[in-house]
Amino acid sequence: MKKAVLILWIMGVGVLFSGGIARGEWTALTGAPSEVDIQWVEVHPKYPKILYAASEKSVYRTEDAGEKWKRILNIHGENKIRFIHAQADEAEEIFVSTTKGVRKSSDAGKSWKTIYHGLGAGDKTVYWISKDPVDSRVLWLGTAQGLVKVLKDGSDAKKIISLPALHVYSIWISENGKEMFLSTDKGIYKGAGSAENWERVLTDRENRPENPEGTAVSQFEIEELSTQALFSNFVYLSLQNRLLVASEKGIFESDLQGSHWKHAPEDGLPKKTIRQLAGVGENFYVATEQGVFRWEKEKNVLKDVSEGLPSKEVNQIVFQPLSGDIYAATKKGIFRYPKPEFKSGQVVTLSTPLSISPDTEQVLINFRKEPTIQEVQQVAIRYAEVHPEKIQAWRSAAMKKAWLPTVSFTTDAGKDQNVDLDRGGTADPDTFIIGPPEKSTDWHVGLSWNMGELIWNDDQTSIDTRSKLMVELRDDLLNEVTHLYFERRQLQVEIWLHPPKELPLKLEKELKLQELTAGIDALTGGYFSRSLQKAG
Repeated sequence: MKKAVLILWIMGVGVLFSGGIARGEWTALTGAPSEVDIQWVEVHPKYPKILYAASEKSVYRTEDAGEKWKRILNIHGENKIRFIHAQADEAEEIFVSTTKGVRKSSDAGKSWKTIYHGLGAGDKTVYWISKDPVDSRVLWLGTAQGLVKVLKDGSDAKKIISLPALHVYSIWISENGKEMFLSTDKGIYKGAGSAENWERVLTDRENRPENPEGTAVSQFEIEELSTQALFSNFVYLSLQNRLLVASEKGIFESDLQGSHWKHAPEDGLPKKTIRQLAGVGENFYVATEQGVFRWEKEKNVLKDVSEGLPSKEVNQIVFQPLSGDIYAATKKGIFRYPKPEFKSGQVVTLSTPLSISPDTEQVLINFRKEPTIQEVQQVAIRYAEVHPEKIQAWRSAAMKKAWLPTVSFTTDAGKDQNVDLDRGGTADPDTFIIGPPEKSTDWHVGLSWNMGELIWNDDQTSIDTRSKLMVELRDDLLNEVTHLYFERRQLQVEIWLHPPKELPLKLEKELKLQELTAGIDALTGGYFSRSLQKAG
């Protein structure tokens, strides 16, 4: 395998592996599921803030790194959950194995369907689910009825009859699909090609592995197995070309040939308590009934790193390479160990994308429910009434003005005196008789058009001036809201990549985030906060 020298960029920020491990501490996930005894925890392979947790009866999901959890599946009756598996396809696919088959959801747990319910009669327990690295449609199931190959839609389930073992507890498949290792009730089997040819490479008596000093290890007693897996799971450390397998009898390692197995270092490790292994780059961690242990490469020993865990009975641990965090499912809930392999100052040689950082899409997807910058800009423009349509409406109205007449109203009022002459008798003088005055009012309505305004309207000059001022105001507004929006987003990404641990720093960043949110609200009439509340 070709090795490339890469600068490891954890979560978008330059973080390099070197000597000396940054001290971490286990912290409980806030708002954890109501059930305390969590058997399994799974982190979405593409979006590190999406986690799943499972007890024997329920599956929970969070999309904010554990602040809020939602129950997405509840198992009834005698059925029990044995394993959960998530895939990074276009849809958020979740697979849950139980003692009665496999359930699948393609919509983040909103709806479920059974895609496998055993082959005929007998024990229908499914212990393990692995996707085929070559054919994305295929799942491999480790079951109480053997190794089963099934399509993700539940069709064409086939038992691999060439495998003599009955119970298959865990599965490991190489990236090219050419090597497959199974832990079974009869030892470790290696498959090749189409998984039709199997070789038992580690078993109870026939193949006694040797420890580093060359002495034979103690024999395994199959009678002790009952319903427990002899070998719980595999881990492959690509830089060292080592395949590790955990068991209640210890940790064993081999190369991909599987022809020679030996004890991995177990100094400092409690005996017969191993639950599971987790590969972390070139390192590995061990979950036991007495805590979590980390392999110290320099000293070739295992060191207890359980400080901060209220429960030392750890059911399972899982590593998320994009965030660099380890999660533990314990008898007292779910706990996170932030970036235990965080180091700085040197370059590391990588031959696998296991620890390569996420791209921008994988980081920004965490804020996908917030309004986009385009939405915020449009609301800000409407709220300030500086949208371009306003100027267009003015111009349209000015053009129509020429078709409207100029209306004039005039009135004329008249008043005449009414006088009559009374000449009387011959000898009498003439007498003027004044009657009531006569009044008159005339109304006139005039309509006039200036057809020249169809070609040019003097109001256009005023509109052009106002348009220039409005464009300048709109540009200032957009610059301000855009600056606030991306300053806020930058702060969100910074908090997401490097969560502050000190309370004063937490308060400082939280208050700054609220200040930027309030600034955007002031320019959008509170739209931004209302949208965040709806997105919830």
